[in-house]
Amino acid sequence: MAPPSRQRELPGGDAAAFLSERFPAAWPVHVRVRFAAPAERIAAGISAADGVVEAIDEDRRLLVLGGSDPLTMAAFLCMFDVDFELLDAGPVPDALHTVENRCRKASKSLQS
Repeated sequence: MAPPSRQRELPGGDAAAFLSERFPAAWPVHVRVRFAAPAERIAAGISAADGVVEAIDEDRRLLVLGGSDPLTMAAFLCMFDVDFELLDAGPVPDALHTVENRCRKASKSLQS
């Protein structure tokens, strides 16, 4: 078993700047998210070109992620199937509401 990851500060403290420096043209939207999940679970769904997963503590991980648009990123974050907290997310919260409403309508269509 690998030793637990150690907590590190995000270089510069700004998720958007961190990703923009590393992936300047690749991803116009950036988020910083705290997950209540093991690093392996989150890292398995992230490529190095998309983001960085780091330990916060024994039970939580920080994901700094870049993406093409807020709606795609909202759906992507939900695919991990674990609780998460947005720390720095730009327009992604509005996109999460859109996904929530769309899913609620779809689930109600089965009840009709």
